[in-house]
Order: sequence, then structure tokens, then C-alpha cells
Amino acid sequence: MDFVYRFLPRAPGRVLSLLVDAVRVAFLGYAVWLTWLLMDRIGSQRMAVVELPIGLVFGAMLIGFALMFARALQVAWKHWRQGYSVLERPDVPPEEKA
Repeated sequence: MDFVYRFLPRAPGRVLSLLVDAVRVAFLGYAVWLTWLLMDRIGSQRMAVVELPIGLVFGAMLIGFALMFARALQVAWKHWRQGYSVLERPDVPPEEKA
């Protein structure tokens, strides 16, 4: 992706960066929702080999997706507030990125 950003003018690069953030947030939000629906449908079914609920596995997936979704929201908000993402300006030193 860095290669594309290096050759794009500033305005299209910003739009693409915002689009990347939006798609990431939307995808992870959708994954959280689908995992929740799956857990609802499975209910308290047991695993075939181990006598534990399948919901434990999907619960772990749900927590993981929810954490990734929260982080994606945090990163998107940071990019929105600072006016650029690291993809657009990889040459900015870390102390100026904060």
C-alpha cells in the first residue's frame, strides 16, 4: 500500500486513507455482529470431541473481533483528528505523529 500512497497527490491520498479506515471499521463491526448472531444460533451446543460448549470458542472470537473493532475506531479517530495517517506520511518522525 505504501507504494500507491507515494505516487498519489495529497487529496486523493487523504480520501484513500479515510476509505481504508472506514472499510476496516465496517468490516470489523460486521464481524462482531455476525459472530454475535452465530453464537445466538448455536446456543449451548457441545463440541463433538470435548464436552465443552462451542460458545466458548465463538465467545473468544467475539472478544477478539470486538477488541479489534475498538482499536480500529481509535486509530480512525486519531487519523481524523491529526489530519493524516501513517500511510500518507510515513516520513514523519514518531514524536510528531502523536
